[in-house]
Amino acid sequence: NIAVGKSASETAVVGFFINGFHSSVEKFSATSITSGVSFGGASANNIAINGLVSGCSGGYETLATVGGNKIIGCVAKLCTDSGFSIAGYSDMVSHCIAFGGIGVGADGFRMTANGPLMINCTSYGNGRHGFNMGGSIGFRARFLINCVATGNAAKQFHQEHSAELAHR
Repeated sequence: NIAVGKSASETAVVGFFINGFHSSVEKFSATSITSGVSFGGASANNIAINGLVSGCSGGYETLATVGGNKIIGCVAKLCTDSGFSIAGYSDMVSHCIAFGGIGVGADGFRMTANGPLMINCTSYGNGRHGFNMGGSIGFRARFLINCVATGNAAKQFHQEHSAELAHR
């Protein structure tokens, strides 16, 4: 088990920053830091399993990555921004929970790239949307399978700049 945090006098930090290939981080916690787990722009085929991120600005993020990163069985709670922010192509988030996000920009799950896959994820009690599928300028495929959202402050499922939502 790995735990990462900071004292009140320390500056913002990232708990785990992965910017490579085929790395894994398992059974970890990150508390009161800027970002719990961040997959950098050059990362691909990495995995985060069974983690807890609590009280951070952002929980888990995949930047505009090469893709193929996986986040499985992880929890984001009380984040002031999105619990899960997925901008990597063909990234997968499975069996994850985002809850109690604080603030007007606190989506449970935010997707901004082509092809992310969300399977059996749950979002509840967040400060904005449960699942925010980003803008619809151009074609962007996003896949949600057996995902549940309830009690989020704004919409449970939201697609910006679109009159039609693809969760029918």
